[in-house]
Amino acid sequence: MKFKVIVFLSIFAVIYGFANFYVCYRGWQAIPEQLKFIKPLYISISIFLSGSYIIGRWLDKTSFDTINAILTWIGSFWVAALLYFILVLFVMDMTGLILHLFGVIPSSLFVNYSFFKFALLLSVSGLVLIILVVGYYNSTQPEIRSINIKIDKPGKIINELRIVAVSDIHMGLIVGKSRIVKMVKAINELNADVVVFAGDLLDGVQSHVIRNKTGEPITHIISKYGVFGITGNHEYMGGIQKSVQYINSLNVHLLRDVAYKIEDKFYLIGREDNYMFRFVNKHRKNLEDIMSDVDKSLPLILLDHQPFHLDNAVKNGIDLQISGHTHHGQLWPFNYITRKIFEVSKGLKQKGNTNIYVSQGFGTWGPPVRIGSRSEIVLFTLNCK
Repeated sequence: MKFKVIVFLSIFAVIYGFANFYVCYRGWQAIPEQLKFIKPLYISISIFLSGSYIIGRWLDKTSFDTINAILTWIGSFWVAALLYFILVLFVMDMTGLILHLFGVIPSSLFVNYSFFKFALLLSVSGLVLIILVVGYYNSTQPEIRSINIKIDKPGKIINELRIVAVSDIHMGLIVGKSRIVKMVKAINELNADVVVFAGDLLDGVQSHVIRNKTGEPITHIISKYGVFGITGNHEYMGGIQKSVQYINSLNVHLLRDVAYKIEDKFYLIGREDNYMFRFVNKHRKNLEDIMSDVDKSLPLILLDHQPFHLDNAVKNGIDLQISGHTHHGQLWPFNYITRKIFEVSKGLKQKGNTNIYVSQGFGTWGPPVRIGSRSEIVLFTLNCK
């Protein structure tokens, strides 16, 4: 495990370092000779932006919350900006190459080429800034999605069930207490019978979350049957025992490879995260074993953070599976990658008699930016035929 982490961090460091060098060097090239006095300042800012995210993440385990927060916010936005600078520069370079090959570059560009490059630098920077503003709005203004589902169950005990589901909150320095307050307010306005969290309530290291009581508003959620949750990969990344202890303190009933019957009306079935074997020396239970004593005539709702092996839910008669994890890529064009990896990257899909919903999540991982995806809270209304 440690070897894999070292390999991953080494690859990330090389890619991240090269990307920063390429973007910053291209910007340095675009500064005209008349403004060369700003180049030292430009280099200083570039170095600061490049290192802020890494230093902020390194400070996660310290008590320097204010410094950590400033560096993490700046660095997180820079990571998103870096992605779109790379994409825009790539398009520009390919366009310039094509125009050069076909000899159609306007000669007027060479009259004042240094001014043209500087104007292009300002234009690209403005475009990236607009992308960040739009992405920040998408990440902080969640949509309330209403999904109506009919299930083929007798409905003698319960005819309608209102479930509010939220996944991937990622409580931490980026998703702080003010965001949680707004989330709880939105949840309570939906008049839920039951509220479920589909994993990744925490972003990883929990020290500042505990110190700042970030999750305390969750204790004020109102629902008829209670608040339930499951583990995600980030609960394990941050230390599973400490994560579970903190989440339980928020009056969230964690379902860890168990089927929980609620008032003889329906079941909530919660699975451990699919990646638990990477962090602890054991695998999660099979769904068949978890459901060995389940009365399948009642509505069955499965919570499974990562939407893998969807056929297992169909085979075991699950009526509704709620998952998250994908963020639907969070930053375009990564949504094309999540569509290849997962059978369902976002939204609702029906397989047999099983309805599978993959949430895009409430919070964000890394940059507080969403392009091509949207923060959401989901209200399911289950009607029994």
